[in-house]
Amino acid sequence: MLEVNQVLKEEGRKNRKVSGRERREMTKEKSIVFMLSLIITLSGCATTPRVKREPKIKVASPPVQRDTVPSGIPVSVLVKVKAPNYRILNVFKKALSKIKRVRNIYQKKFSLSQDSELEVRYIGSTEKLADEIMSEIHIPEFVLEIIEFDQTSVTVNIAPVPAEQESY
Repeated sequence: MLEVNQVLKEEGRKNRKVSGRERREMTKEKSIVFMLSLIITLSGCATTPRVKREPKIKVASPPVQRDTVPSGIPVSVLVKVKAPNYRILNVFKKALSKIKRVRNIYQKKFSLSQDSELEVRYIGSTEKLADEIMSEIHIPEFVLEIIEFDQTSVTVNIAPVPAEQESY
C-alpha cells in the first residue's frame, strides 16, 4: 500500500500546475538539450567525406573558317585602277568579283588618262583587299601593282609586261 501511495504522489507531481520559475528552468533544460543534440549532429556532419564532383570538361567549338564563311558588314572601298584600256579594266572587274569577300562592284568612272574608279563593297580591311588582289588576280601579259592604300581606298596599276631586250 505504501508503494501505491508513493506512485500516486509522484503522479500528482506530474499533474500539478507548474510555476513560472519551474517553467523557465524546464525551458532552459530543453534548450540546452536541443543545442547539445544540434552540436553533436553538426559535428558528425563535419567528419563525413564530401562527395567530389567531376570537373566539367569544356568542349571547344570547331574553328570557323573565315575564308569560306565571311561575316560582318560590307564596307565601301574605292578602288582606283590605272588600266591601259577598257577591256583590261573589265577583265580586272570580273576577276575582282570572284574574290570571296567582295559583295558588289560599281563602276564610277573610266578614263585612259586618269585613274578609273570602282566602288567595291567588301567585308574586311583595305589592306586585306589589297593582299587578295595581289594573290588572287592574274591577268596574262599584264603586271598588277598596288600603288597605295589607306582606310578607304586602294590604288592599282595594271601595266603590260615589259618586253625582254635582246642581248648581243
